[in-house]
Amino acid sequence: MGRLGLDIPVEHIDVAKFWQKATKTDDGCWLWRGPRRALLGGEYGIFNFMVPTPWGQAALSRLAHRIAYVLTHGPIPATLEVRHSCDTPPCVRPDHLSTGTT
Repeated sequence: MGRLGLDIPVEHIDVAKFWQKATKTDDGCWLWRGPRRALLGGEYGIFNFMVPTPWGQAALSRLAHRIAYVLTHGPIPATLEVRHSCDTPPCVRPDHLSTGTT
């Protein structure tokens, strides 16, 4: 996936609002129901949120599965990607996510 969303300022994320956008499915995935972006042959969830800047508020967009990983597992090492064990790009279920190389 590249380094998209490397910096995830979780202190500015409304965690309840984030998880409200995930829907549990019969196959065990938690599918992202918010905006999506087509990347590398899949549609990955995008979460938009505001962060303070010296000039006011700024909008940030980050990949939803990366936010889910950081919220539940901690920081993503700079040299690793977040991978889906279910091979479902819009899935944000924490136990379907792990770090590794591409």
